[in-house]
Formats: sequence, structure tokens, C-alpha cells
Amino acid sequence: MIDPYIDESRYKLLSSDDIVAADYIFISHSHFDHVSQLKKLSEKFDSQIFSGALSGIEMAKFYDIPGYRMNLCIGGDVIDTGDFVIQCFRGKHTNLGVGDVPSRLERRKKESNFQNESQAVNLVGSYEYMNYQLTLPSNLKILIWGGGATEAAIYQASQFEPDITIAQIPREDVNDVVRLYSRIGGRVIFPHHHEFFLEKGEEGERVISQIREGLKCTAPDTLFITPEKGKWYSVYTSVSVE
Repeated sequence: MIDPYIDESRYKLLSSDDIVAADYIFISHSHFDHVSQLKKLSEKFDSQIFSGALSGIEMAKFYDIPGYRMNLCIGGDVIDTGDFVIQCFRGKHTNLGVGDVPSRLERRKKESNFQNESQAVNLVGSYEYMNYQLTLPSNLKILIWGGGATEAAIYQASQFEPDITIAQIPREDVNDVVRLYSRIGGRVIFPHHHEFFLEKGEEGERVISQIREGLKCTAPDTLFITPEKGKWYSVYTSVSVE
């Protein structure tokens, strides 16, 4: 499970009660729209939780999570879970402008219906962002990436060679997004947090189309998929002998 924000989401098709397993939960950052069902699901499935060190402490205090479930990560950590190996690396949240400063917490707290004690959880979500690459026993690599299409992110993306990527569509210029995705490369990129674009109608569809067309030129071996909500996608690897 990645960033369990389900029941309050206006995009949801299922409720948290419909989730049947979550052995591992990965938190990119601790904004309310990424962590609201963390307590419920981690208690239900006794999940191992991975997050940045600062946000992990605040979430553990707020949700009263026992220490053995929490795995507090910093950039550069490599963790072998026994099921897969995790590489942790630092990201940076997209620019939210004045809505991202501590003095605006009261307004954001009311928007999210967070209680007073949760202000620290939501605040640290603006300052700490964690990305992950999972390497399975088959050596299949899955990159979980989010944040802005900054020069630092574009440089960092070239350090990983994922097969499958679940990547945020940043709000920056489309050309910078294409540069970032080209550096990530790999076989398949699935976007996340892309509802912001889809709900804009034709304008949003145009952005996604520009990304897809840009990748055809700069990374023709990388398939960009816009997933249909509510559908499962199976990804297979194969070997051909000529």
C-alpha cells in the first residue's frame, strides 16, 4: 500500500474496509491526503510502515503506532525485508506556494478536518519527502517516485534503472516532466496523483497527451500508461530466443 488516503478522497471507488491486505505501507510524505487511513490499515494488517524519519515520529505519536511497525528512513538507506530490498532516497514536494507555510496551518487544518494535534504531522509533510525503489528476488525493480520535476530530481532519476515506475505527474512545465520521465526510463511508467489533470477535462488530457508524445521521441522504449480507475493491470516479463 502506498500513501493510504482512501475514505475522504473524492476520487475513491472503494472504502478502506474493502482492502484485503497491506503487509507493507510506504509513506511518501505525511500530508493529510496521504496518511488518513494509516492507523486503521496498519492495525488491521499489522503492517510494516516505511517513511521518512521526521514524519515517521510525528505519525507514530499522533496515531499511537507501536515502534516495531515503524521503519524510519533517510536518503541512502538500503533495507532488506526478506521479501524485497528497498532503496530509500530523498525527494522534494511540489511547490504549494503560500499554502505551504506554517502560518497557514490553521486554514489547511480546517480544510482537512485534522484535529489540533495533527498539525505537526501535516506540517512535516511539506518538508520531508521519501521515495523508494524495490528490488524483488527476480531482480525486477519497481520505483515509487513523487515530487517536483526539479533539476535535482532529474539528475537523481538517472541513478536508478527501474523496470516499472509509479511516478507523480508534477505540476511543472510539461517539457521538464518529459525530461524527468526520460531520465527515469524503464519499461513502464504509471502516473499517480494525476486526477488533478484529468479533472481539468480537455486541458488535462492535453497535458497527458503531450507527456506521452514527448516520451515517444525521447524514450521510445518506455511505455506511459494512464490507468483506468478500478482496473487491475498485470505486467509480465518474457525472454525471446532468436
